Amino acid sequence: MRIRCGRLLAACLVAVASSHADEVDELARVQMARSHIPAMAVVVVRDGAVQKLSAYGTAHIDWDAAASPRTAFQMASGTKLFTGLLLMRLVEQGKLGLDDPVTRHLPDAPATWKAITIRHLATHSSGLKRDFGPGASFATVKEAVVAAYTLPFDYETGTRSQYALTDFVVLTHILETVTGLGFVDLLREQVAMPLGMADTGFDEAVEEGPVRSWLPLARRATTYRWNGTAQRAYAFYYPRYTYSAGGLFSSAADVAKLLTALATGTLLKPASLESMWTPITLADGRPGEFATGWVAGRYRGLRVVGHSGGPALSDLLYFPERKLGIAVLTNQGALFPVLADLVADLYLPADARAHDPEIADPDPASTQRLRSLVIAIGEGTVREEEFSDEARKGVLPALREFGVALMRQVGPLTRFRLISREAKGDRIEQVYRAYFGTHPMKWRFVLEKDGRIAELDPSSRD
Repeated sequence: MRIRCGRLLAACLVAVASSHADEVDELARVQMARSHIPAMAVVVVRDGAVQKLSAYGTAHIDWDAAASPRTAFQMASGTKLFTGLLLMRLVEQGKLGLDDPVTRHLPDAPATWKAITIRHLATHSSGLKRDFGPGASFATVKEAVVAAYTLPFDYETGTRSQYALTDFVVLTHILETVTGLGFVDLLREQVAMPLGMADTGFDEAVEEGPVRSWLPLARRATTYRWNGTAQRAYAFYYPRYTYSAGGLFSSAADVAKLLTALATGTLLKPASLESMWTPITLADGRPGEFATGWVAGRYRGLRVVGHSGGPALSDLLYFPERKLGIAVLTNQGALFPVLADLVADLYLPADARAHDPEIADPDPASTQRLRSLVIAIGEGTVREEEFSDEARKGVLPALREFGVALMRQVGPLTRFRLISREAKGDRIEQVYRAYFGTHPMKWRFVLEKDGRIAELDPSSRD
């Protein structure tokens, strides 16, 4: 009887997995049609077993080349989570420590850098300038780091967790210094080769005057952007000194190997994974947004880590407590990074998310106006006068570029309820739980006294 029950349970699990896999196929079909995505690949790994590994569409339109699980997609900023794995491998090997002062490995660094640790670099909390400024270009990583020595800080070390390219450029130099290897060889030796990732690497592009050249990559997908009437191919340039922050290519088959390694502990020890996924603790005791090369948060009440890039050429999530890994790769650059969340919705039970209580709304008119604004974002009819002068320069352009794409991906708004309202000096912060079908998001607005929007942040993360 016990054997029969066991077989019955196994059969049920297979049926559930098959059902989800079919739903993923339908999700991919719908999203590709809605968002003009030429090619997409989806990976789902649970408990160390691959439950879904599929590719759809066209990797290269010129030659009508079909995508496959071994198509190499541009990972863009998704490269950073590979860098986190590499860093932790070197920590396990005793070559450096997360809390090593940067000056231990870069003795020529300025005295103002004494408080910066490797952990600060990997969690975007060093305070170093976000980037090197318009038109900056360097022949080597060392040259870029020397230039960083002269830049002012954006904030005091450890007081914020704020996305910055400079952090990872400095980190690259330290990794190369302590190992004696260039970053390309280092990532191949420490991550790609141990996991048998044959489709993962850099094209090592260079610019020489008006000419850009790069190495051929087998089964490489061309990246496109839909301009409203046609697909246009493009390739963002990643100089070698930025490789720890972006530019890696990888396939769905290789990403499946990575997600399997996370669940089985074949690349890093459990303690190293936990350390890598723990967000930086800021000076005031708050957790930062970033962990070591990964972004950390909560989704549907569950702890989740991952990273996206492009902003949605790559999108990877891992739920440590459930050993559930999900990745979506595409060759469409005009997307919002929400596709992996939509796949996760198919695999997570409805009760996995802690429902936050709705609070009494002291200003229903404001809520209705903001609800209408969310709908207008999807229609592309957002009015400039809704935003403060500052937000018109920063928030509004990004909203117009990616807002329509986001709303196209998640579908119509079905619920919009106030969950938090707080005074922020002379401004008011209002946070809403929005549902698009069954997909939950958190929309944060910061309003000026006159009601104009100063900040707007749509996110699937808690």
